[in-house]
Order: sequence, then C-alpha cells, then structure tokens
Amino acid sequence: SPFYRPGTTIPEPVAREREASAAGPIDVSVETMPFESALRGALLRLADRLPSYEDELRDLDAALGDGDLGLTVSAGVAAIAARVAQLPRSAATSGLLREAGTAFASANPSTFAALIGGGLLSASAVVDDTRPLDRAAVIAIGRAIAAAVAAKGGAQLGDKTMLDVLVPVLDRLEAGASADELLSYLAERVEEV
Repeated sequence: SPFYRPGTTIPEPVAREREASAAGPIDVSVETMPFESALRGALLRLADRLPSYEDELRDLDAALGDGDLGLTVSAGVAAIAARVAQLPRSAATSGLLREAGTAFASANPSTFAALIGGGLLSASAVVDDTRPLDRAAVIAIGRAIAAAVAAKGGAQLGDKTMLDVLVPVLDRLEAGASADELLSYLAERVEEV
C-alpha cells in the first residue's frame, strides 16, 4: 500500500481511547445478570494479551495488504477494555458483546474493525442471558460472528481469511474437542492459512 511505511503508526485511535477513559465512567444501559459473565474476564484477558502481537500482525498484513491490522487490533482491544471496565461487573453477556463490538468498530476506521465489530454485534443477538456461558453458547456466538463476517466481507471458506480458522475450530468444538485439542488444531490451522 502506498500509505504503509514500516515503523509508522497512527496514534489517533489510541489517543481517542485514552481521552475517553480519562473522562471517567459513563452511564450505561446494559442489562445485568445475577452472576458475572465469563465473557467479561475473557475480553479483558484478550485486551491484555493481543497488543503484544501488534508488530507481527502489522508485518503479516503488510505482506498481503495495507499493514494496518496490528494497529487495528491493538486499538480495538484497548477500546474494548476501556468500555468493559465502565460496565457493571454483572453486565449481561449480550450487552458485553454489543458494547465490545461497538468499541472495536469505533476504535479504528478499517475494514477488519468493521467486520469484527459487526460480528460481535450479531453475536449479541444469539445469547441467552438467563444462563451462564456454556459450549453451546460459545459455538452460537462463534457461528454468528462467522456468518456476519462472511456476509459483510463477502468472504467464504477457502479464501484464506479468518473464516478458514474460525469455522473449522467451531466445527471441532461442536464435535466435542477438548481445550487442548482445540489449541493444537488452532495452531495448525493458523500455519496452514
């Protein structure tokens, strides 16, 4: 891409997120549950770990695209963490997905941000907030994300996109694979794609 130069970043989305978090908590209209959603902790752990891969994601994306994936992911998960931190600990899973999708999509004006944000928003509609997350709920969330990414991005299996990793992992999860089996398979799929 003529706009990508190795070593460059666009600090604006991160600066916007810092300004938003410095403003303090805001009123939220997210339903709550009598228990804490496991998704809350998962989103915060993801936001803690993914930024360490920013350079690797940028370099991989630069080989095939415009090189903005590392920044998109880092800014997106930072925005998710800031938003989730403002929500009640008992925020409903659907609300967490909705707020995470909005935060990720708003953090950076990229196609990937729009696809992930839209996928999370679609997933928020399939969650049963009256129950804790279980395998079936995780599969439904993953399938909703995959369907939204395919529909909005025009991708399909075999196009060497995130769908070529996500869909087969969901298939294995649905078939009863253990966490160790999924992690091993996931590592293989990422290398293949």
